[in-house]
This record gives sequence, C-alpha cells and structure tokens, in this order.
Amino acid sequence: MKVLEKGVMPNKTKIQIEDWSGDYTFLAHADTIAAYPTNRHGERFRAEKRFESGDAAACAFKELLSGKATLDDYGFTTMHAGRSIPYQEKM
Repeated sequence: MKVLEKGVMPNKTKIQIEDWSGDYTFLAHADTIAAYPTNRHGERFRAEKRFESGDAAACAFKELLSGKATLDDYGFTTMHAGRSIPYQEKM
C-alpha cells in the first residue's frame, strides 16, 4: 500500500488517498480514501471508502477537503476492532 496524498478536512479529520493496487491487482489505482476521525472519547480510528476509480476517489478527496462533503455523504465504513489500524501521528 502506498499513500499518495494527505490532507485535513475542515473538522480536523485527517484523510489520505491510498493505492492498494500493487498489493491487490483487482483494485483500481488510487481508489481508496482512508479517514481518521475521532470517536466520542476523543480516540482516532480508521474509516475507509473504496471508489470505482482513482478519478472518483480524487474528486471525493477534494470535496472532503473543501468541506462540500462529509464522510457520511460517501458512506465511509469503519474497520472492525480486530482489523483496526491504529492512527499514526506522523501522517
């Protein structure tokens, strides 16, 4: 997995475009956006959305960064506790 672009939404949620196509050849290049919102306890968790194409992900990324859309608008899903990936501050 490669992180291609990072940003911060107006509500301070950190997001990034990821490319998993090198690991999983059936996935499109740069088709995933990962987000790291906080829960009601102030802890960050991972939510993600896979798009039909890298272009669709890039468009959604811009809308999320500008505040024109929210994670709920795109139906982001959270990882199950057993599969969760901890937030890394170096983002």
